[in-house]
Amino acid sequence: MKKLKISKSGTTVDLILMTRDLIGREGYHTLHSRTFVGVHGALLVADLTRDETLASLER
Repeated sequence: MKKLKISKSGTTVDLILMTRDLIGREGYHTLHSRTFVGVHGALLVADLTRDETLASLER
């Protein structure tokens, strides 16, 4: 977890950045609803050069 303060034009925003690798975990579908409570944004990163990754996107 990384805490940041970003200031611009006299306004300060507090951010908490967390990195999670949840997709491959057992029970992901039941875990995700509790994990993302209060989240206002997300960044999805995937290796699209791997055939397995592309095949799993159909699910």
